[in-house]
Amino acid sequence: MFKFIDKVIENELSHLNDHVPVEFRNIETILKNKLFHFKLKDSSYHYISESEFKEFISLIPDKFYRYVSLPIVFLRRIDLGSGAYTVSGSKYNVLSVKIVLGEISTENYSEYLKKIDSSSFVLYKPHIMQFRKMFRTLSIIAFSVK
Repeated sequence: MFKFIDKVIENELSHLNDHVPVEFRNIETILKNKLFHFKLKDSSYHYISESEFKEFISLIPDKFYRYVSLPIVFLRRIDLGSGAYTVSGSKYNVLSVKIVLGEISTENYSEYLKKIDSSSFVLYKPHIMQFRKMFRTLSIIAFSVK
């Protein structure tokens, strides 16, 4: 009985995430190919603002361009409590978000790089709102139970 309910929930969650990209590009590739769109799970496209993109890359170290993939996906983590999110992707995605939010500077990011784990960095709704206010088209919110 519980397996059936788990399957129903899993199926519903999968439909909640139809707006999630099936392809990502790192900053380096976007700069090289000038491709500012990403195919989504529902076969539509998500377009990012070129001006937001330029502003975003001006805030992070050039060394990140190869490792930060866009769009940034904030996972709404029901299992972590009310309003909790994690950043999907590499630790460079996490560090980029931390830099943009002013939690770390571009000068001291290397010490965080050694010890950060992308799945352990939890954000809350005010952080997400702050980031999306600045970079709405560069991020997507998805839902996860684990």
